[in-house]
Amino acid sequence: MVALLFFATAINYIDRASLGVLEPILARAMGWTALDYANINFWFQVGYAVGFVAQGWFIDWIGVKRAFAGVAERCVEALTFTGTETVKGDGEGLNAGA
Repeated sequence: MVALLFFATAINYIDRASLGVLEPILARAMGWTALDYANINFWFQVGYAVGFVAQGWFIDWIGVKRAFAGVAERCVEALTFTGTETVKGDGEGLNAGA
């Protein structure tokens, strides 16, 4: 349980820092001004705030252990699906059924 909480926190910080680290690259590629980047960053943070409130309510409602078990299950499913598509090696990736 502690390890899952650690990884959830680590992913949260990495996710929040990614826009700041990628800003120079994205600004050149997308032609963003400083104001454009500020607006993107602002709305990203608003999304986080709304998400924290909604997720906090949801976790209180179903319980911490069940919530983290669900997150862990989804992570394993995502890793397993991606892993099988990568190992498959047919070049189809996620479009294998299309």
